[in-house]
Amino acid sequence: MTPRRNDKTSLPSTAHGVRTLLVDDCPVMLSTLTKLLARDARFLVVGTAVGGRQAIISAASLSPQLVVVDLHLPELSGAEVTRCIKQFETPPIVFMVTSDDSPTARARGIAAGVDAFLIKSDDLAHQLKSRLQECFRPAPA
Repeated sequence: MTPRRNDKTSLPSTAHGVRTLLVDDCPVMLSTLTKLLARDARFLVVGTAVGGRQAIISAASLSPQLVVVDLHLPELSGAEVTRCIKQFETPPIVFMVTSDDSPTARARGIAAGVDAFLIKSDDLAHQLKSRLQECFRPAPA
């Protein structure tokens, strides 16, 4: 799935990079995503959450520009989280990352407003890198 936005978001002109919130109830996946994003200095992980309600609270308080969220979470699904944070005055870009590659899962993500749908698989690093390139471009020099 390609991002819903036609425009690419320029990175902020700060040395800190794109503020990123990671949401997954699996500590191993949170660690994996953190390591993958650490490879690209343009992104700064500002927080993590393990449940849907915590994700919304964290998104509201941390003002991330990118949220990477699992579809299946305790309390509220990743689709419900996405639907809520896409209502923010300045909504972040949302990547849904899930092991559920079913048409139903994709439809839920799209209906909620995700900008990219990624599958937890051996090529997750490639998928993530590709979508980051599509959604974010370096700030002009």
